[in-house]
Amino acid sequence: MSLWAEHIGGIEESFTRPESLECMRQVRHIGQKNWDQFFSSHVTKIKGHGGLDRVEALGSPCHRS
Repeated sequence: MSLWAEHIGGIEESFTRPESLECMRQVRHIGQKNWDQFFSSHVTKIKGHGGLDRVEALGSPCHRS
């Protein structure tokens, strides 16, 4: 959980189930907010330092070995 707290800037209940769709949606939402704040013309404090990265799941059509 300390890794979540460091990168996301807090801990959410959904983080106890990292494989869940709820957790993925929460992390993506936080990442999108950080991304939008980073590229905003207004200076604001970003919560954590997690942003959006391209993520590919094993077995997905996008995955390359």
